[in-house]
Amino acid sequence: LEFLGDAVLELVVTHRLYHQFPGVDEGRLSRFRAQLVRKESLASKARELGVGRHLILGPGERQSGGWERDSILADSLEAILGAIYLEAGLQTVTELITDWFEDQFNRLDARRVIKDSKTALQEFLQAEGMPLPTYALLQTTGLGHQQRFTVTCTCQLLATPAVAEGDSIKQAEQKPPKLALHNYIERNQMDDVKTRCGYVAIVGRPNVGKSTLLNALLEQKLSITSRKPQTTRHQLLGIKTTQGDQILYVDTPGIHVAGKRAINRYMNRNALSVIRDVDVVIFVLDRKNWNEDDQLVEDAIQGTKAHLIIAVNKVDLMKDKGSLLPLLASLQARSPKAVVMPISGEKRDNLEALEADVCAHLPKSPFYFQKDQVTDRSERFLASEIIREKLMRQLGDELPYALTIQIDAFKEERGVAHITATIFVEREGQKSILIGSQGKRLKQIGIEARKDLEALLAQKVMLNTWVKVKSGWSDSDRALKSLGYDDI
Repeated sequence: LEFLGDAVLELVVTHRLYHQFPGVDEGRLSRFRAQLVRKESLASKARELGVGRHLILGPGERQSGGWERDSILADSLEAILGAIYLEAGLQTVTELITDWFEDQFNRLDARRVIKDSKTALQEFLQAEGMPLPTYALLQTTGLGHQQRFTVTCTCQLLATPAVAEGDSIKQAEQKPPKLALHNYIERNQMDDVKTRCGYVAIVGRPNVGKSTLLNALLEQKLSITSRKPQTTRHQLLGIKTTQGDQILYVDTPGIHVAGKRAINRYMNRNALSVIRDVDVVIFVLDRKNWNEDDQLVEDAIQGTKAHLIIAVNKVDLMKDKGSLLPLLASLQARSPKAVVMPISGEKRDNLEALEADVCAHLPKSPFYFQKDQVTDRSERFLASEIIREKLMRQLGDELPYALTIQIDAFKEERGVAHITATIFVEREGQKSILIGSQGKRLKQIGIEARKDLEALLAQKVMLNTWVKVKSGWSDSDRALKSLGYDDI
């Protein structure tokens, strides 16, 4: 049944994509299909349907929590589809699959660049008639969520096999292809390239103004902000393109020592993973004092080959600017090769000098993204972040860290975007606080979010929000993945 269900699912999804995207090349359609039917997507749907509680498992699988395992849930869902096909026929199972994946189908954008470096290298080698690269896992170190994976890649574009590591095998395997393509471009095309393009990581401890700085550099609001620390949870790519430069700013969660929950580990891992692969690092500091979180960031960037800018932020709040000089001198002494400069993201003070230094250290390269593209994130993701921003600003000091957002539906009909979102909290008491007396607080949050969403999407928005309890989600690696915290 699993074999049959897998084949039926592939057929239905392929048929839909063929008709939804006429004229799109086979490679992109194949990537869309893989994105839709991957194990994690099927497991998430199986959890939504409650498949796990109906499974009959062997003793070993029961003991290891098999009813929660992605592979078992995905296989079970395929078996169910196979059974429905046998009992009710192709038309019924087609309608069911289409209904399940309607939101995902609607979010696909054939214009979006979705090739990762591994895919890009494979397609290039195929076009040139060259052998495909081979990958091998060399070793795994660490335990549980702290595991690191080391892989090797052999490729004709590399003089010697490349070795890379990452927090997942997938992440590690992305690095050698990037190096191979970069080497090829440098050897064969750099004489003709007149533009510069590169990645710039914005890092620092929580609440130093990283997201405000990103928005100021982009000259538009992309990253959510609030006065509360740890507002940013995911990496967010902001793309700024000028006539000769394309700067790929990566806003990261605040790196912090405190916090032992899975969500804290995720945010730290997310932020630290960026530093190894960028061309420039902007280390953002508060103008007040140096603490253990700043030290953690400094330790993380030690040894980086990227150009380092230490940006002392919020200097507009200082009455005596001269009192800043000892701090700037101390920072320069700690990092002699770095460029140290005072800035204000809020007031845009000294940002032209900051960006000029960034551009001067970008590698010569063609642009990676279209000139009018401002991020690689979907409108669905940006919608969830806008809703979370309004929650962060409305609620007290503790509750914002116990909630997350899931966009359940995102459809456009007759010029109106219909968005349905679920706000997950960890306890029933939190649910009551969020909703407020007679639903007034939730209503106000919805009104404020809708205004920003309409500005983002440039169209009318109908927003429906629901509040549900998902106990312990912030300290469960499995729950985090099911809620979309799996982008590294």
